[in-house]
Amino acid sequence: MGIGGRTQQDIRRYDYFKVAIGLLLFGSALLSLLLSANRGQMAAASTTTEANTATPAAIRAVVTITPAPTITLFPPTLLIDDPVKILAGDYRTISGKAAAGTALTLKLPNGFVVGETVTTQSGDWRIQVLFETTGEFSLVAESAAEDGETVVSNDLLKVRVETPEIPLESPTLDELNSAEFKKGDTITFTGTGTPFTMLGVMINQTLFDAVQVDIDGRWEYQAQFPEVGKYTLFAQVLDKENADALKSSAVEFMVNLQPTTTAETRPTTEPSGFLTPTMNSSVPSGLFQGGVVEIDGLANPTQALEIVLNHAVVEWLKPDETGAWDYQLAFEQPDTYTFFVRSVDSDGTIIAHSDYVSLRLLPSPEDVTVEAQSADDPCASFFAPGEFLPDNQYRVATCETFSSIAERVGLEIEQLLAANPDLENPSRIEPG
Repeated sequence: MGIGGRTQQDIRRYDYFKVAIGLLLFGSALLSLLLSANRGQMAAASTTTEANTATPAAIRAVVTITPAPTITLFPPTLLIDDPVKILAGDYRTISGKAAAGTALTLKLPNGFVVGETVTTQSGDWRIQVLFETTGEFSLVAESAAEDGETVVSNDLLKVRVETPEIPLESPTLDELNSAEFKKGDTITFTGTGTPFTMLGVMINQTLFDAVQVDIDGRWEYQAQFPEVGKYTLFAQVLDKENADALKSSAVEFMVNLQPTTTAETRPTTEPSGFLTPTMNSSVPSGLFQGGVVEIDGLANPTQALEIVLNHAVVEWLKPDETGAWDYQLAFEQPDTYTFFVRSVDSDGTIIAHSDYVSLRLLPSPEDVTVEAQSADDPCASFFAPGEFLPDNQYRVATCETFSSIAERVGLEIEQLLAANPDLENPSRIEPG
């Protein structure tokens, strides 16, 4: 090998150097290219953000509106579970179908609302009903939408509620809060009995009215007593076998023109010996309307006294320790009056009574018109009517007729005839 010449090893090293330089240049160019592309994307993003911030009006939102579903009403259906036999006091479930999500009202045909609910999404509905009273009933269902549109069921659901088979028991009657009331007062009577049975309200042994026992076994009755007097009242089961045995105890009370005592202050009467009450009176020969008669007498000081005017008790009295008593009777209407006094024990049982006195109250003198009396008609002028006697008796006066007596005692002619079965000819009655 000559001086200044290159060896084969030197040549290979030079080739490796050129390859390395070429790879380095290629990598640098590729890196520059990538950096340039990234800067361009960042610049584009910055431009878009500035555009969005600067022009908000250019944004357009796309909203999709879903319309509310349309409810189509249709007549509800209704049925009852176990309709074979319904007894008063039973619960039953009424159910059916109607438009989904609507208000459902169960009512009677007269509009009385029995129950309310809202149908499910499948249109089902159900209401539980308590049948409290006996009888036949019809039910109707009404479906209502939010806009107020309503539709009712095509058919009525008819049910029959029967009286449960409950052993009959004798009714009871609660005690009154007083033993004395004023004429015209409303008196309330209450008690217990077998649910749903009919009770007869018996006043002075006569059927006066009827009342039904409710589901809770209670009954209530209110009455007014326009006439003064002593009354006895009890309740009795109606229309059942052995009904006479199914009755309550009785309560006794007084109805007066003006009460003077209460149940707490009514004079007690513990018998101590026996003394028939006496009554003295000074009755003027001509007593006019508005007159007063003074009466007095003696009685057992431990017994109560009742002043009786035309069969009605007008006052209770208690004699003093010596047995003396007195009272003033005022007379307002022209009529014939009978009065007496009687003693009673603590439960109101009559012990004895005095003699009775009758008087005729004349009209005020200025109200009397004197007319010529017909010789052929002795009854054409004013005459005194008959007298009220004890024990529901009546003394007929001259010129009285059967119809005038019936009107005076407050009875129908048929009732007066029934009370006098021995009267052969009511057109001909004799005075006395």
